[in-house]
Amino acid sequence: MTYLTAIVWPEIILVFLLSAVKMLVGLLTAFTFKFDSHTTFIICSLGGLTGCTVFIVLSSKIWNLINKYAKKTFKRQKPKKIFTPKNRRFIKIKSKFGLPGLAILTPTILSIPLGCFLALKFFKNKAKVAIWMFSTTILWALMVSYLYDYFK
Repeated sequence: MTYLTAIVWPEIILVFLLSAVKMLVGLLTAFTFKFDSHTTFIICSLGGLTGCTVFIVLSSKIWNLINKYAKKTFKRQKPKKIFTPKNRRFIKIKSKFGLPGLAILTPTILSIPLGCFLALKFFKNKAKVAIWMFSTTILWALMVSYLYDYFK
């Protein structure tokens, strides 16, 4: 009997999918299922990388759909700029920390879809955004999974 058959596959799939959207929730779920640190790191980092890839690829298509729908629905000459506290926070993060700061906050505090959309909205270079998102996703998975094991 191999190691992965000892872990129930629906649990692996759930942790993978949660990590693709929100890394911290996926990590906490893996700890709840009593995964060891190696398994947690592998599943959560693969889930996070898959989520980053999907949302980086789909973000331009989603922005195009939003813009297309907004033009049909709202027929204004110039869109009115609305600065909400949430928008101000995103602009502050972008101007103060840049792409590295946004990438560090994405897997845990922000969600992966939101972080990828914002990163590609503010920074147009997809390759640079992908490298930063991938590296911080792996770093967060590595740090949290092994620190949990260390303090357990």
